[in-house]
Amino acid sequence: MKKIILSIALAFIGHLSWSQTSIGTYAEISEPSTVCVSFEYKNETKKDGRTTTGLLNVGYSTMTLSDGPLSVDGKGYALQLGGRTYHKGTKGWYGENFITYSSVKFEETILGTKVDGKYSYWSLINPAVGYRFDLGKYIMIDPYIGFNWKWEVKGTGIVDNKAVDNLIYKAGIKIAFKL
Repeated sequence: MKKIILSIALAFIGHLSWSQTSIGTYAEISEPSTVCVSFEYKNETKKDGRTTTGLLNVGYSTMTLSDGPLSVDGKGYALQLGGRTYHKGTKGWYGENFITYSSVKFEETILGTKVDGKYSYWSLINPAVGYRFDLGKYIMIDPYIGFNWKWEVKGTGIVDNKAVDNLIYKAGIKIAFKL
């Protein structure tokens, strides 16, 4: 898995056009919730004025698994590779979609008993719609909403995937800086 992730990251870095690149961070409320570092680079401008960009997000995920009175907090990571299409230029309305992988581990001791497990999923359908505001020449703010249809990997330990929905909604905000 580490070799696959490294290969994707190197291919992404080799494809960058540094004059049209931004780096930022975003926070997303969903299941799991995520805080990521985001890299965005310009791909092309279409004849009709739409602009496409590529994105790579790497982040930290948290999730609470609840079953009756039992509640366990987990921590993990998320990897997203995707694209965004702006209606005009590289600001204003946009639509985006990501290929996503996320994994969250649960490790706690409750009343002297070790409780652990792992939840992970893949997603090819992870779209959102948002609006990019430019604050000056170098700072951008992007609020967005969307949904994620998750294809779950069989959970381990206390995770049986029955307590987690496959179709979830998300909302977030990204703050980025042009390089």
